[in-house]
Amino acid sequence: MINDKQHLIFIGFMGVGKSTIGKELSRQLHLPFIDLDEEIVRRENRTISEIFQSEGESFFRKVESEIFADIVQNKKPSVIATGGGIILSDQNRSLMKPHLTILLEASLDSLFDRVTKQQQDRPLLKTDTDMKLRMKELYHQRLRLYRQSADFIILTDNKSVDSIIEEIQNKLGLK
Repeated sequence: MINDKQHLIFIGFMGVGKSTIGKELSRQLHLPFIDLDEEIVRRENRTISEIFQSEGESFFRKVESEIFADIVQNKKPSVIATGGGIILSDQNRSLMKPHLTILLEASLDSLFDRVTKQQQDRPLLKTDTDMKLRMKELYHQRLRLYRQSADFIILTDNKSVDSIIEEIQNKLGLK
């Protein structure tokens, strides 16, 4: 199901495990791994929180889209972990179409538990007094776009990294 011209692109809400799963899958498939957020930090020479704070979300989304396009169009096939908001752009969703896009999905309760441990790294949640309500709003705003963009969906609640990887490999016809 995967060819030598396609990237494997992970999408999903913040905290769902895109980087963790992507990194392990890339290791097992002997493909390069690219964490889009890490690439943004590297190229901008500042954290995502710093970008949001000094330039705002619209500037961040512009940079995110430019770097995503560069990676998807100019790199050899890789496993790419995107940020949770990548699907907000029509251009980004179009760039995903020729590639295999995997949606990792989890319940809001699971995501909330994971994200509260990393709240300082989540600029969209920093300013809100009710983080759970803000997460719920963002999640429901994005869910339809995630599902429309995905070639397949993997539910991650109560599953180990190994079982998620195995499920993905089965869907890709690699096992």
